[in-house]
Parts: sequence; C-alpha cells; structure tokens
Amino acid sequence: MSKAKNTSLKLKSISELISLITIIFGILVIIGWTFNIDILLSPGEGFSTIKTNVGLGFVLIGFALYLLQDKRNNKSNKQLSQLLSVIVFLIGFLTLFYLQPLKSSSRTYKR
Repeated sequence: MSKAKNTSLKLKSISELISLITIIFGILVIIGWTFNIDILLSPGEGFSTIKTNVGLGFVLIGFALYLLQDKRNNKSNKQLSQLLSVIVFLIGFLTLFYLQPLKSSSRTYKR
C-alpha cells in the first residue's frame, strides 16, 4: 500500500470518528437537559451551559458528516446531508434572531 493511500485511509477513518464523537456529544447534551444532569450541561465550572438547540445541532451536523463518508456517499445521502446542514443553519439563525432584540420594536425595555 502506498504512503498516500495509507494517509488517505487514516484521514477518512479520523473523519468518521469525529462525526461519531460529534453525534455522541450532542446526544449527551440532550440527555443532560432531559434528565437535568449538571455534568452534561457545562464543560466545567464557570462556563455557561450548553443549550439543547446546540446539542441538536451537533447531532444533526455529525450525522451529516457521517453520511458524507466515501463508503456511504451516494445521491440520496448527499441530499439528506445538505438538508441536515440547512436545518442546522436555520436553528442557528433563529437562535441568533431570538436572542437579538428588535431595534424597530415598539416595546420599551426597562432597565
């Protein structure tokens, strides 16, 4: 086996492993919120909690990356991967929109 092919196989297996770790991390965050397990909600003391939508995003994007591996790469998996990526984008966009107060709002905020 040539050195280039060996390196390619290692990188592909690393990519697959990272996608699985990403999925597992997201599932652990969701489990932490579901069962109120503090150790799964934050990377450590002094850090803010990881929100459920972030956990869901990790699961979806990890699954999308998993589908794009060479041994699973076909047209339907590519389309599903693109759909999952758009869903993750929308979750992030809507989260930012939700957190950002509207400038043109007629509401008054008391401080």
